[in-house]
Amino acid sequence: MKSTKLGEFISVGVLFLGLVFSDQTLLASPQLPQVVQAANDDSVQVLPGNGGNLPLTNQLLLMTNNHALISLTSNAGARLHLSNNATLQDVIVKNVQSTDTITATYGQVGYYLGKPISAKMVISAIKLHGDAHRFHDDPRDVSFRIWHSMSDGVSLITAEQLTVSYQFFDLKTQQPIDIQDSFLTLSSLDGPVTHSTKGFEYVAYQGSGPIYRVENSIVRQIKNPLDHSQLVMAGQLSQPNGWPYNSSTAATFGVHGQTISFTYGNGRYMVNDYWYTPMFMPSTMTFGSATLHQPTLTVKRHEQDIGG
Repeated sequence: MKSTKLGEFISVGVLFLGLVFSDQTLLASPQLPQVVQAANDDSVQVLPGNGGNLPLTNQLLLMTNNHALISLTSNAGARLHLSNNATLQDVIVKNVQSTDTITATYGQVGYYLGKPISAKMVISAIKLHGDAHRFHDDPRDVSFRIWHSMSDGVSLITAEQLTVSYQFFDLKTQQPIDIQDSFLTLSSLDGPVTHSTKGFEYVAYQGSGPIYRVENSIVRQIKNPLDHSQLVMAGQLSQPNGWPYNSSTAATFGVHGQTISFTYGNGRYMVNDYWYTPMFMPSTMTFGSATLHQPTLTVKRHEQDIGG
């Protein structure tokens, strides 16, 4: 993951301590909110290293590098500022309000049960970093980066936490798709690099369903660091030398319904106050073709997973 100074935008390709994690203890920096560890990890299903075989059917498959973004809209009116380039949109909302939303409309983004689908993404419930994490000239301005390809995700620049909701539609009829028994992966959930960064990235699905992680990965289920109200999957310390697994910083969620919503959160920055810009990517793990009855789980590693 790359870093940026206060208020600067950078080009990054991924998804966040004054917290040092061990198997039993979380030590909190005074600059960060206290993190409460989950009582147990029973709700997370652990996959063998390098993946495994699961009877996953009705896959939701997202295309990569298809530049399907059609438009961005917001109820912020004149407070919305957009800057476009060949691969992404920089988004700034001045004096952000709790009711502000940003909506991205896409053409074909992938397939569901073998049929082409389009999509809509809505960003809402925006929470800014507090005074200890202020890194913009105006702490009420919020900055995002939205890639033209839906699978490339969303970057958090000055937001500490937000909700991202996805809706999918039949490409021909534009009728909403009722997603059932499908799976979506969010990556990369980075933690700190020892002696160089603080903070971590986290994500939670706002619905019920199975959660998967790769065996011995540096992702752990904890309580939300902002209000402890919900369990989230969060990045831990960086992997040791000789890390044997193809992915170490991703969590996969079983999803369902016409609207699929996630909590994205970030408190990750370098110790010299350069900020990491996390990007939450909804397509870094592939569960095989929708026509397979028992597809093989495969995992792709990205440079951004390396944590530094």
